[in-house]
Amino acid sequence: MGTKEKLVIALVTVVAIMAVPDLLQHFSKRISWDNFSTEGRRLILFGDKEKAVDFYKTEVRKTIVEKGVKDPAYIAALEGLAMAYQKQEMYLSAEDQYNEALKQLEKSWIPDRTRMRETMGHMAAMYSKLGDTKKLEKIHLRERGLNTWWQWFWSCFVVTFAAEALYMAVVLARPGDIDHSHFKVEHGWLYAFACFVGTIGMMRGLLMAEMDVLVAFFGAAGITLAGLPFVFGIVLLFARQLGTEDARKLLEPSYKRSQRAN
Repeated sequence: MGTKEKLVIALVTVVAIMAVPDLLQHFSKRISWDNFSTEGRRLILFGDKEKAVDFYKTEVRKTIVEKGVKDPAYIAALEGLAMAYQKQEMYLSAEDQYNEALKQLEKSWIPDRTRMRETMGHMAAMYSKLGDTKKLEKIHLRERGLNTWWQWFWSCFVVTFAAEALYMAVVLARPGDIDHSHFKVEHGWLYAFACFVGTIGMMRGLLMAEMDVLVAFFGAAGITLAGLPFVFGIVLLFARQLGTEDARKLLEPSYKRSQRAN
């Protein structure tokens, strides 16, 4: 296996590493405030306001002792306490609980962005109710920062572009005139797999940018397919500019002189 094939494997590995955090988050345990406790939910929605605060204060302390602050139940208990404070119109105390929940989520080795968006959504709803436009804009800006669609799209675009360029370089490096057999290169499946992974990654980025599924699919596939002839032209241009000069051109003057002499 040559250097080009090893580079393709490295590119695919990069995309795989990028996908690991999202895969781990997909299977991570999540508990929201409304399914943390049936009793707590009942108190917030229909029960006594002070009892709801006391209930969730107790649950927060119990969760810290029994499960620790990194457990999803602790985040849910904090959100429940924040909701209870909101019922009592103690908005600063509610804000403190939300911020503590976000602080613990951000401390995780792989922050759960989905869970953070939920907590920020609760904060945004509270600020909207209060009419606090400055804090509302800040939380929206913070929430938008969690969306890393550009990282997925452009990284996978580079992977796809590089895989196509390496493949075309191998095709053009083969001697003789280009025909159908030139495109059947060794380890060709590896280049195709790299383009497939890059296309899926670009689609993932477009979906994160809130595009429709079909638009994201055809957009990513279209970029991959349209990039192939473009890359072919670029590689061919560089090959002609940087390639070795034909030796017959160097002999052309003497060849013409010999022809005239005869």
